[in-house]
Amino acid sequence: MKEKNIYFPCSFIEHEKSFSIICSNFHYFDDYFGEKGGGGYTLEKLAKKLVKENKIKGIKYDSEAGMFCAYSDISENLLQLCKLLREITGEESENLSSKDVKPLIPLDKAEKLLLKGFVKSLNTKAQKEFLENVPIPSLSKNQAKYLLNIQNGTDEEKIQSARKIDSEARTKIRDWDNYLSHPKIITILLEVIDKTENKKVYQALLVAIVFICQRHLPDLRTQSYFVKALKSKTARNRQLGLWGLETLYDYPFEEILCLINDKSYLVKVAILQMINRKNFEFASWKFNPIQSKVNKRPKDFSVFYPLFVDKNRKVQIQALNVILGLEEEDFFPKLKELLPVYKERMNKEDNDYIKREYKEVIKRLEKIK
Repeated sequence: MKEKNIYFPCSFIEHEKSFSIICSNFHYFDDYFGEKGGGGYTLEKLAKKLVKENKIKGIKYDSEAGMFCAYSDISENLLQLCKLLREITGEESENLSSKDVKPLIPLDKAEKLLLKGFVKSLNTKAQKEFLENVPIPSLSKNQAKYLLNIQNGTDEEKIQSARKIDSEARTKIRDWDNYLSHPKIITILLEVIDKTENKKVYQALLVAIVFICQRHLPDLRTQSYFVKALKSKTARNRQLGLWGLETLYDYPFEEILCLINDKSYLVKVAILQMINRKNFEFASWKFNPIQSKVNKRPKDFSVFYPLFVDKNRKVQIQALNVILGLEEEDFFPKLKELLPVYKERMNKEDNDYIKREYKEVIKRLEKIK
């Protein structure tokens, strides 16, 4: 049984001469903040409101975008604030599981099975052995409700629950104790996405799957779903398909090339982001040891030339980042044709930072033989 945290939804830290509370689980506040969501600063704004209304003294703040932080010389004042925040989030028992479910095999063996069965290949024998020996972590009341709604709820309940899962996915990272890091959750979401005919439900589920793959489990079973999204009539879905593919160990790069002349700037920016990032490895906190991906960075960048001369400002800015990130051997002669275009754009640019980037890009282009 886990010890009750009287400072929930925050964590309490005792310093030598003061005390502090921190919180990065912003999904606890989804019902309060709504679809826009919250972060460290929005939670601080809420805390200040509660402190003022309840006349709590002696609390100061040191929040960042990714973490709320409040501190005081008097721990009781922080406890009072946490009780007020808990009236918004609900009790700890609603948001956290009280049970501790562990794999039946050593974690290093479980990870090897996970990689072989779900991440780097889809070996069915490894999948079966993993699922037999690694039970899904226990769920909180809210998490169980979200999954039940996604499977059996109304379309609106499916959408809202998918958004809750997406929000939680973004604030957490892969952990053996986190249900989002278990393949069973992807299984549930894919089964529902296969059955739904509602476009809004489909998109809400797709968003949740993308961020589960990005932050928790880059499940190779999602590859065909992301490829299918690239053919959607909705630009947002095509963007999500690109984001999703980028999270995976491997994907068919030729599917990306078909979207170079896409009408949506969302899609064009997503493609440029994919070719700009040298993410040949999964994040260090995902797997131990760190796992390499299949290198999808193209050898011939000339095929992306239409994106470098695009007229949309957001695409232009992302194109600058790509050129600045190119190695010398990546440059191709046609890029030099960008010089008059980029010089004209630089002269019209009002943002000093972007103007400096144009100058740097121009210097690099002038060196092309």
